[in-house]
Amino acid sequence: MCQIDTCLNGGTCVAVDERITIQSFTCLCAEGYSGNRCQNVNSKITVSFRNVPIPTSVLFHFIRVFENSPHNRWTIMKKIRIDQNMITVDESIPFHIIYAELSRKIYYLVVLQEKYTKSASILTEIMPTRRCKPLPELFNSSMLDLHLIKRIKYYHIPCKEQSDLVCFYDEGRMCFCNLFRHANCFDFAHDMIYNCQGVNDCENNAQCFQDKPACPTMTVCSCSECFYGAKCQFSTAGLGLSLDAILGYQIRPQKSLADQSTAVHISLSVTIILFFICILNSISSILTFQTKTSRTAGCGLYLFGSSIISILTITMVALKFCLLLYSQMNLISNRTFLRVHCTSINFLIRVFYSSDNWLKGCVAIERSITVMKGTHFDKTKSKTVARWMIGIVLISSLISTIHDPIHRDLMDDKEEQRIWCITRYSKYISIYNSIILLIHFMPPFSINIISTFLVIVTVARQRSISYTRLTYKDHLHQQFRQHRHLISQFMLISLTVPQLILIFLSKCMKSARDP
Repeated sequence: MCQIDTCLNGGTCVAVDERITIQSFTCLCAEGYSGNRCQNVNSKITVSFRNVPIPTSVLFHFIRVFENSPHNRWTIMKKIRIDQNMITVDESIPFHIIYAELSRKIYYLVVLQEKYTKSASILTEIMPTRRCKPLPELFNSSMLDLHLIKRIKYYHIPCKEQSDLVCFYDEGRMCFCNLFRHANCFDFAHDMIYNCQGVNDCENNAQCFQDKPACPTMTVCSCSECFYGAKCQFSTAGLGLSLDAILGYQIRPQKSLADQSTAVHISLSVTIILFFICILNSISSILTFQTKTSRTAGCGLYLFGSSIISILTITMVALKFCLLLYSQMNLISNRTFLRVHCTSINFLIRVFYSSDNWLKGCVAIERSITVMKGTHFDKTKSKTVARWMIGIVLISSLISTIHDPIHRDLMDDKEEQRIWCITRYSKYISIYNSIILLIHFMPPFSINIISTFLVIVTVARQRSISYTRLTYKDHLHQQFRQHRHLISQFMLISLTVPQLILIFLSKCMKSARDP
């Protein structure tokens, strides 16, 4: 029967059957301990990184060497949190060699010991000098074309000639240079499939790892790119370049604002500065265009509406930043509130941003019509059209973006102890979303370009007819100087082109350290 002291070092005693005899129990050991009663302290390997990019996860390949039988190999996977610069691995099985695989076939020699020391505490580093080089970096093409039997006898040459070489590998072997600078090679399968001995419940082609090669007590899923969750059941495709993707992983849970990363502090400062600048600019525009004299034509109505929408947009962006900050710091945990925030604020930002683009496009169109018609321009009709267009723009932006809140939901990331707001688009909805992004950006952008040059060319032609003392080219240069504000506005709008390109290139949040 399980007693208080049956399992040591914080282990949990579990009865194996209902008869509960004194021997019918199993101890589930706490991390760092092993044995029938958790009486053994595991070997602890602490690995730090020097001049090497820190990945989100590392594969550790353990090798145990036997004198008269083939070596034994097993692999475990460890994930690295965004706020960690080192990783600790506990292992109860004797080992002699450890290789760390940071990415596909990028190996580093972590531990090489002739004799295994039980319960040892090992401090080691992953650094460029410990990288295992692939064979093409050591031999020329003629040597690589040789049959393995002829080629392998030359493997000692790199060890002799390169004193800093610690290990290398070919298509089916891993080699290390021993103290005598001889190559010691053994079979090593680079394309192993990790499926937890055929019981892989990980989804979306994720690899499954067990904490022990025999009698495992825990499995961990290594998700492929763009997938998250304990079983890799969640996809972050469609997250795009939202604040969640750009800044989410930079925010550290359970830490105060003062203890956050530099990226968070800079983002907060920039958000505050932009908020006050945009608010002051928009308020001054509202005060200018609220008077009747400034709204004698439709252009004044468009600019008045655009000023109001600009205030709403920057307010929503600032609110989004604050809520993201507080939710990722785990200061907000109410799921109903987070779901409302997830489905509404991102949606409103898209609606306001699209509407503002189209209203600026309407201003550009009316400016062109005014220049072309001159004194025949009908201001009363222009105001009537403007009122209709403002309503149509708002309703169209709302309807075309309604798919966004419908496909947004919260995603629980238990490993990071976070709650993410993500979109789950189907293939066809994703295509539709891309088309809508283009529609709300490219036509207004093109209208502003065409209108700017149309105004300049038309006015220059009219002036060249009235004032013949200057040539058409002189009038054209003069108009370019007088309409610099239009050109600067066009340049400001063009700055959003790289953002649009990145949205289409960045399909998902790829990693914690490099989203």
